[in-house]
Amino acid sequence: MVEDEQVVKKTRTLQTPHGELRERTRCHKKSQLTYHVEEMIKDGDNLDALVWYLDECLRVLDQRRPEIKQALLNEIMPRMEQVADRGLSIIHYWMPFVEVLELHFTQLSLHYFLHDYPELAHELMEKVMAYTHFQVEVGIEANVDAMQTAVWGYEQFSPRMYEEHITPYLQASSEQAHAGGALFWIHTCGHMKGLLENNTYHRFGVDILECLNDPPAGDVDDWPRLRRFVPEATITKGNLEDSLLWQGPIEKIKSKTWQILEESEGFKHILATSNNMFDDTHLEHLEAMLETVDEYCAANGLG
Repeated sequence: MVEDEQVVKKTRTLQTPHGELRERTRCHKKSQLTYHVEEMIKDGDNLDALVWYLDECLRVLDQRRPEIKQALLNEIMPRMEQVADRGLSIIHYWMPFVEVLELHFTQLSLHYFLHDYPELAHELMEKVMAYTHFQVEVGIEANVDAMQTAVWGYEQFSPRMYEEHITPYLQASSEQAHAGGALFWIHTCGHMKGLLENNTYHRFGVDILECLNDPPAGDVDDWPRLRRFVPEATITKGNLEDSLLWQGPIEKIKSKTWQILEESEGFKHILATSNNMFDDTHLEHLEAMLETVDEYCAANGLG
């Protein structure tokens, strides 16, 4: 991607006793998608700085836990009042793998790190999991309906890596959410087919599952078959690609919407985009999706 197609959105530098951590976030002018092009970790020499950074964050959290919790609750509660009787209240948080590693490594250096420093990788993720537990704790105290987390699928990780570095933390988060009376919601970017076929989501007791991407963004190419691998009580959400809703054409939006409704019949399903909506999505594209829902309901005698 050439330089003049990007604009710098955020730059930050952190000085530590063990060196400097740097990050720069860029945004593509057309798609408005942000991504990191200069990660904070360059090589093994930066690892001591990252460990210090996470320890410092946890030290502050431990020292100021009641104050930080109250500040978060003060921010959440007015939003809860706005949502009341209108839908689900949700808190989104990242799994430790994403929070620790994806933000600080290139994709290639990440895999080298996991191979060369497996014990340190687990140590760092355990540190961040302490904050993850704190976030869920705050959400439960605020009586939110659902705790939502996100992680990639098998396009980023092998099944062994997933079981070793991701599954334990998803399981712990799910158990904490359920123990507090909240729903557990997972957003899986990318390839979900293998996770479905391995009954991964059964083990987590997922209450809401998204985003069911078709190829090439994902690999959910036979939803009626793959739906059998989801717990019957689980609510699924998706899978009209946000790029399709953005770009059109309208005819394809309508046909895809109809297909999703047909393939999800008999199950609890939320029709939605795979992720979100681009800011400049045409209103007529959204209207086409909603009109198709009305047409489908009318054709099938649904209210």
